[in-house]
Amino acid sequence: MTRTTALAVELAPHVRVNPVSPAVVKTRFAAAAAFLVSADSSWITGQILDVDGGLLAAGGTA
Repeated sequence: MTRTTALAVELAPHVRVNPVSPAVVKTRFAAAAAFLVSADSSWITGQILDVDGGLLAAGGTA
């Protein structure tokens, strides 16, 4: 169990735990953070959101 998952389980349902993991690329991740604090993400917890412009999907490292 990751720290993210452990915290999400411990703090749910009143606190959501979703770290944003930006890569070292020119990308804007403020919108991702704004989404995670909005009501639209109320059913998301324990997830790590990689905001890397597709770098990890292409086989790169963040």
